[in-house]
Amino acid sequence: MLSGEIEFRRRYISPGGVEELEVGRLFPGDGAGELTVLFGTPRQASARAVDPSTILRIEAERMEKLLAWSQRFTDELRYTASVRTRMNLVRHVAPFRQLPLERVRMAFERMQTRELPAGTKVVHEGEKGDHYYLIETGSAEVWRTDPLTGDSAMVALLGPGDAFGEEACCSGGSATPPLRSPIQRGS
Repeated sequence: MLSGEIEFRRRYISPGGVEELEVGRLFPGDGAGELTVLFGTPRQASARAVDPSTILRIEAERMEKLLAWSQRFTDELRYTASVRTRMNLVRHVAPFRQLPLERVRMAFERMQTRELPAGTKVVHEGEKGDHYYLIETGSAEVWRTDPLTGDSAMVALLGPGDAFGEEACCSGGSATPPLRSPIQRGS
């Protein structure tokens, strides 16, 4: 993207019928579409110029030929796509919302992917918090134990783009999940 602004919108089916939701914006210096080209997947959103815009584009077939010439370029493009995907997940997450884009990118370049089977406990209530977690795919339940009764109850269901652990990391405290209602999508 050389100039202007482009918005991305995705259609979904809600109880009220088909609706559209804005899922991102493209500004000068940004790029998009590499996941579709690299992995041959269908586009996940529609794009529309918000302002008069100037973009550069390349046909997927030609891009494939260029990528075949340089495996290193392919690896770098995949890595960049992965970082961009993570960045898109957290554009509204508090710790990243106020940071300059380059700082957000630096944080994501240092993140390590950890794939977990269903049922794996990620943190235990009461233990020292020393990591910040961002859910890239899947979901996680947050359970809290009532200190008076000892009963455990699920207090939240987290999904892609949701994060946890920031309070414990910043305060040097324990991994006690925040008490909050289950996440309501679309609100």
